Amino acid sequence: MNITSAAALDNSAATTQHASNTTASTSIITNNEQSGRKRPRSASTSPSPATALMPPSYKPLPFYGDHKRAVSSLSFAPSSTSRSNVGGGDSSSSVIATCASASADGTAKIWELTKGMMDQAKDPIYERLLEREASRAGATDGEGNAPASVDVGGVSTTSPRASPANTSGGGILSSSSRPLQPKITLVGHFRGINEVTWSPNAAYLATASDDKTCRLWDATTGDALVEFRGHTNFVFSCKFNPRSNLLVSGSFDETVKLWDVRCGECVSTLPAHSDPVTGVDFNRDGTCVVSGSHDGLVRVWDTA
Repeated sequence: MNITSAAALDNSAATTQHASNTTASTSIITNNEQSGRKRPRSASTSPSPATALMPPSYKPLPFYGDHKRAVSSLSFAPSSTSRSNVGGGDSSSSVIATCASASADGTAKIWELTKGMMDQAKDPIYERLLEREASRAGATDGEGNAPASVDVGGVSTTSPRASPANTSGGGILSSSSRPLQPKITLVGHFRGINEVTWSPNAAYLATASDDKTCRLWDATTGDALVEFRGHTNFVFSCKFNPRSNLLVSGSFDETVKLWDVRCGECVSTLPAHSDPVTGVDFNRDGTCVVSGSHDGLVRVWDTA
């Protein structure tokens, strides 16, 4: 009689069970492959947080423009106004964007941004300066004042909080920033300007002012071309139609007016709202005008 120990029987049973499980597992995998189903990915194959889409990093250019009083409106030229240096010179002088600003000081200014200005923002020394200033922006001396200087790359510069150009704004203005000279300064309004806007072809600018008028300007020469008179109170907003032959304006006098750009005549007055009109615009094909007001209403007008 053959006698088998209990341990041997247990080992044999375990071996048989393992073989059975392996066979069943192989059968399941084979069936899944034949039916076209895929096995779930393991957690280790999921996207890593490090590869997730990161937001862009924004850096101020080392330049700034200024007005004597509060800036009320800004607008980039809508069409490409970039141009290269005449004669094929240094490409850094190529203009890549043109911006207009308007202010409570009664002026509007046109600023040109060049390729060279954009390149300077990528300079390693300037990047290190921004990092150092950002890290020290909250640092103070024993009397609560910002450090008088920052030393970067062997160059000592004035702290952004101590910079005269930064004392009124409270924000960080890099101590390496330099003032821009406007290409053109538009002078003619005798009170503050509330809005500046470009014509769709970027050939003209229009401004709306507290002096109750709108004005049309040549964007190349800065010449005042047309004055639009007719509102009886502050003019808050103005916009060109797509063909640049009409201008719409909204005023504190609660009306919306449409103007012939060529001669400055008012072609229509809309008793739009029961409170000051704060915003106006044309739609894409110029067949509608929209207006908004302190009365809480947005109204749409058919101009076709």
